[in-house]
Amino acid sequence: ESCIKAQPRELNLILTEPLFNFSSIQEGLNDIFFEEFGFKRILRIPSPDLAAYKHRLESPEPLLLIFTHVIPYINGIRVREAIIRIDVGGKLLTNHLKEIVSYRQLHVLEETYVMNACKEDACFVSLDFHRDMRESTRGRASHIARDYVLPDFHNLRRGVLNDEQVLRLNNERFTVPEILFSPSDVGAVMQSVLSCPEVCRPWLLQNVLLIGGCAKFQNMKERLEKELRELTPHLMDINVYTPEDPISYAWEGGAAFADDPCFLKACVSRKEFMERGHSICDERFY
Repeated sequence: ESCIKAQPRELNLILTEPLFNFSSIQEGLNDIFFEEFGFKRILRIPSPDLAAYKHRLESPEPLLLIFTHVIPYINGIRVREAIIRIDVGGKLLTNHLKEIVSYRQLHVLEETYVMNACKEDACFVSLDFHRDMRESTRGRASHIARDYVLPDFHNLRRGVLNDEQVLRLNNERFTVPEILFSPSDVGAVMQSVLSCPEVCRPWLLQNVLLIGGCAKFQNMKERLEKELRELTPHLMDINVYTPEDPISYAWEGGAAFADDPCFLKACVSRKEFMERGHSICDERFY
């Protein structure tokens, strides 16, 4: 009411949630947004579905979407039995970077915001891990080592790579993102592909879409293509795509879906919820 100057009872809401969310949490969300806020209609949907919708506007081919899960879509529908959860994400990488820096240089365990920005600004995915490890041992002569200026939140709101009060970052820049590949996100990708019908597998590997914050790491797309190439027949094409803004891609899909004529049919209205309760949400949202 204070930000967008509108009443919830006049609005339709797209509410994103995790895949395989607990039914108790789903019911709690229904109660909050229908009974407490009183929204006119809501659509409760996992954000990867919105990203897949946006992609399908551009290409109708099968899609392999990588976010917190590896999710194959065939004819715009999730292949539920082939969904694989990835246990490593951006928060784990940020926590690992905090621990490394706190052990080696400066106590930053309480500085999650600062170190998350440091990870985004300074870390990259290595295309040759052993070569970069050798390079990082050259000290000041290494092209990998960087000084990261910590923000003081007065003159500087976000850290930068420069001098002043600094963290010295060397192999942390690529060993932290390496967790995504060791043990292996690539193994999860291939496990998901092999769980799909054989006729669809080549199409899935030709349309791999990376979204989320980790997709913004430098060399992420190239490294994933390289790793997948080693696990697939040489006659099979591998194409990995990263949107211009992988963080907001799902939001853009939701904005596009809100203008779709099918949007209202996918929603549950407050009137329907008051008449039928949670059962109508369970039927329509999955």
